[in-house]
Amino acid sequence: MAFTDYESFRILNIARIRRKGRKSNTVKRDWSSLGFRLSGESLFTYDGGQIRADAGSITYLPRSLSFRRESEGEEVIVVHLDCHEKENLGIESSDGTALRPIFEEMVTLWQNKASGYRHRCQALLHLALARLSEGEADRAQDVIRPAVLYLDQHFDDPSLTVETLSSLCCVTPEYFRRLYRRAYGTSPRRALVEKRLERACLLLQSGDYTVREASLLCGFSDAKYFCASFSRRFGIPPTAYKRKYVR
Repeated sequence: MAFTDYESFRILNIARIRRKGRKSNTVKRDWSSLGFRLSGESLFTYDGGQIRADAGSITYLPRSLSFRRESEGEEVIVVHLDCHEKENLGIESSDGTALRPIFEEMVTLWQNKASGYRHRCQALLHLALARLSEGEADRAQDVIRPAVLYLDQHFDDPSLTVETLSSLCCVTPEYFRRLYRRAYGTSPRRALVEKRLERACLLLQSGDYTVREASLLCGFSDAKYFCASFSRRFGIPPTAYKRKYVR
């Protein structure tokens, strides 16, 4: 859930909502919402796909999106938020069953409005998102494991691309990039370059290869790009790095 990457948001309202089975259309709003579904289910349709949210799920609805909702009777704790959306997000839904006590506490605090309730609700929401991120990182690692194993064994292949890696996981390149960043905190492209540079260090330290030979053996087809990447990563050109180990 990309929303878990957000560091700044303000809670506008928290409410417990009960809906009977119905269909409704929602246009762009002035707020985003994060909902924990206590019971029932909804089918959301928007320009970009469909998502079904059932009991125990957490669903993020960005304010910039219009959507159609088909509910079969549901009870939801909804948090309305003011936040700056960094990208054009679609509707997202994740399993949040273990977070029900946190959402229950938030809605109770908001209803009672005791001293400091806003700060406490804000803190609880950060806690919920932190736990949700941890669980999503584990799930993302499971999905992209075939690509990670392949990357470890074939990073020196100059033809290796993100498209190749994503196809191993049966997901789109865009979704693969999101999953990889969620799991490892970096992009797959950057991870690929990092692995190649680490191997280049070992080859240069051996003294058996020229800079160009080392770059080719690590998967860099462009020696100039290799030298620029190496210097940017280690703060020293590869020729100077090699001289440190080979006299």
